Amino acid sequence: MIVRHFLDYVRTAPAGQRAEATGALARSYLYSDLAPDDLAAAEGAMLMLLDDPSPLVRRALADVLAASPSAPPAIVLALAAGRFAGQRARPQTPAPEQLSRRVRAFRATLTAVADGVQEALVLLREANLVLVLGLLAYLVFDIAVLWATFRAVGSPPPVGILAIGYLIGELGGLIPIPGGIGGIDAGLVGALVLYHVPITAAAGAVLAYRAIALWVPGLVGGAAFVVLRHTLRREADAIRVCAPQSEMEIIGLGRAVIRPDA
Repeated sequence: MIVRHFLDYVRTAPAGQRAEATGALARSYLYSDLAPDDLAAAEGAMLMLLDDPSPLVRRALADVLAASPSAPPAIVLALAAGRFAGQRARPQTPAPEQLSRRVRAFRATLTAVADGVQEALVLLREANLVLVLGLLAYLVFDIAVLWATFRAVGSPPPVGILAIGYLIGELGGLIPIPGGIGGIDAGLVGALVLYHVPITAAAGAVLAYRAIALWVPGLVGGAAFVVLRHTLRREADAIRVCAPQSEMEIIGLGRAVIRPDA
């Protein structure tokens, strides 16, 4: 409830007041006796504040969390990465040809990530209802699958902790491993254990969740691939027997005119 009131306040407050409120929230997270759900909600609110347009808000977070061993690791890493990226983006950085290959590759990676975030923001600002609902539905149902696997192996943790653990753990998918195998699994288990979920329950539920996440798309996608190959083969046969200069519906092209050499 407190976090909800806080979010309602910062939506309209000026930058200076948002920074003061953010510092107060961070101190409450570190030093107040909050319930587990309130802790998870406070951490989620601080994660959202990392995207605040004012640097004063992130500075307030850094001032409070930097010296505390109880600070949320994900927020500390995000603040450090943002500071590093800001320093790399300063005009006095060396010319690209003066940088080593690894530094250029790392710089290109940061640029690609920034471009992807910018493109995502452009899509969200278009207020495409289908896109937004699809994003929310994917997130909700994916977390629901993880909740169901916890229910299968025992008692699921509170929904707030499950959601925050899911969001942090999925960052393991950034490791360039095919299918995220290993990275996402370890990230999810580690994030959930960090919120005092028993490691045996977390490991069992995450392995079951990942099995579903990998095998269901694999089986359905494999069947779809076989059907698509059969359809394309029939289409190729139809094109070969079609009279030249006649029109035909072709997958991916729509109505097309068949040339004599097709």
